[in-house]
Amino acid sequence: MSSSNGRPGSPSVALCASCDRCRARKTKCDGARPCGNCAAKYLKKNKLTSLDGIDVSLFECVYSPAKRRGPVPGKATTNGAETKGTTSRKRDSDTSKATNNESKKGCLESFLMKHENQKDAR
Repeated sequence: MSSSNGRPGSPSVALCASCDRCRARKTKCDGARPCGNCAAKYLKKNKLTSLDGIDVSLFECVYSPAKRRGPVPGKATTNGAETKGTTSRKRDSDTSKATNNESKKGCLESFLMKHENQKDAR
């Protein structure tokens, strides 16, 4: 297995599209190393006018590995099978719907009874 970094046998790791600083500040990152925002910060911090002759490792521009999204391989559920927690939540919601409907009916009945009693009293 060959990866993009040129070393055979090592798995490739996807990196985030923006550096950690840009991600934390929610600013647009250009993806360069160092990115424009980190370079500008370094220039301002050290009171420099150009990046000529500066080692890239001095910049605090770090690209973290991307967080894996989606299901974990090997832990896939079988077709049509539900987890225990899902079915109990469905049952609980069905029960609460029935309870809410009964309480609404009871409120409506008591409201109508009050109005009928008020009409009879007049």
